[in-house]
Amino acid sequence: ITCTTWCCDCLINRPNTVATFPEPMIPIFININFGAMNVQKKIAFGLIRAKLNSLALLNRSKAGEEAFRVFCTPLTVSKKKSELFSRGEKLKVQFNGLNICGTRFNHPQPKKVLILHGFSSSSHNFDKYVPLFTAKNFEVIAFDAPAHGESEGDTVNALEYAQLIEKLNAEIGPFNGYVAHSFGGLALSLALENINHDAETKVA
Repeated sequence: ITCTTWCCDCLINRPNTVATFPEPMIPIFININFGAMNVQKKIAFGLIRAKLNSLALLNRSKAGEEAFRVFCTPLTVSKKKSELFSRGEKLKVQFNGLNICGTRFNHPQPKKVLILHGFSSSSHNFDKYVPLFTAKNFEVIAFDAPAHGESEGDTVNALEYAQLIEKLNAEIGPFNGYVAHSFGGLALSLALENINHDAETKVA
């Protein structure tokens, strides 16, 4: 499977891989680097660490489940509200019983690009890219992942985000390209295992 990137002119060959999580996840004792954290974050992470370490002494399997839940919970979420996004067409899809919210610009166009934000971020943080694509006659779609932005939910993991991308591709796509940051890039790499694409599909 190959795709091209907007970042360079080379081709990137991706192996056909499957992501798995250990079952059960077993924490022993969790150490957190507090060096760069503010006071509130230090307190929050300290309480989480104490809770998980205590739970691990009683039930390591339950501690693993709780650690994974915490890992998938954004402790802070971007609160940026883009004026540009307030003028876009509002979209909503149902995913795992949740309302997932997005925005569409320059509809309809034959070429479509999907913007995918990272963990603890939101689609509004990528507003500067929208006019760059619409100027090139792209339709631009940007959704907030579960537990982020205007979407419902408390947690999200990479597999769920990938499944959402597959759903968006089927219902709103297909997409000619993707702009993906951090966690969004990980989810996209998983989703592309199940989405038809070719060397003309661009990823940035």
